[in-house]
Amino acid sequence: MYYQLVKLWIIGLNYNRLILMVFFFFLNLSEKKDKFVYIASLMKLVFTLIFLFFFLSTVFAQKEKDTLFKIWHNQALHDSIRFDAVTNLIEDYYLFTKTDSALVLGRQMLDLAKQKNSNQFQIDANILMGKAYRSGNLYLEYDDYINAFKALQKSQKHYRDLGDKLNEGWSATYQGFIFQTLGDYKEAEKQHLEHLRLSEKYGIKRSISGANGNLANVYSKMGDIPKSIKHWKEAIKISKEIGLEEYATVGTGYLLSLYIKEQQYPEAIKYLNEYKRLQNNLQLLNMQEILT
Repeated sequence: MYYQLVKLWIIGLNYNRLILMVFFFFLNLSEKKDKFVYIASLMKLVFTLIFLFFFLSTVFAQKEKDTLFKIWHNQALHDSIRFDAVTNLIEDYYLFTKTDSALVLGRQMLDLAKQKNSNQFQIDANILMGKAYRSGNLYLEYDDYINAFKALQKSQKHYRDLGDKLNEGWSATYQGFIFQTLGDYKEAEKQHLEHLRLSEKYGIKRSISGANGNLANVYSKMGDIPKSIKHWKEAIKISKEIGLEEYATVGTGYLLSLYIKEQQYPEAIKYLNEYKRLQNNLQLLNMQEILT
């Protein structure tokens, strides 16, 4: 019987199903005088198996991590094998849990890639470091604004050094979100304007639209409704030009709410009709995607 239980566990039945199946199996053993004794024994076995599963998972994970470290530090191996090992090490064990360690390994990877004149591995190392810097996003989810801001500042410098204006602007705008959340609208405005400047300089239309929308939100919070309306209109216009119907719809909804708030009802009616039209278009697009 225990063999069958272990077999069920190994083939991947989830915990709840396994427990319920065995529970009802024992309940049906009418010839047994004391079912609860057997049920208690079974539960003990199941929880022991759960503990062993997590324990062995941890042991195997640590063993794999140690192996990857050994491969990375083994200079006798081919460079591509070492780079693959450190890439897996960063992505699987450090990228979103131990950002500082991920950055240390990323820099080591980058230094070796430069020594070996490997452009591809330099690119890979910079991408991994960029992902680590983006942990500022994760800090934001937990309202850890100090660490988020530090990570995003490093991210901005990292992408500036790489000449990656798209992600440099991304870093600036997320710093803007932090200040906006904390109520420092002037500093938020500054960061979103920097994002807009970079996006316009390099013609990144999607980012231009996003930066305008972010500025519109800030100006709305600051009580500068004319500026908010101006930037929403610009964001909507560009979104339509590049086919971002969903963002154009959201922007139009915000614009509509501003006109209602300001009691500018003729404009509100105009944008209400536009909002309905965009919503209908979105529904048609979604239906086409489903049918195709």
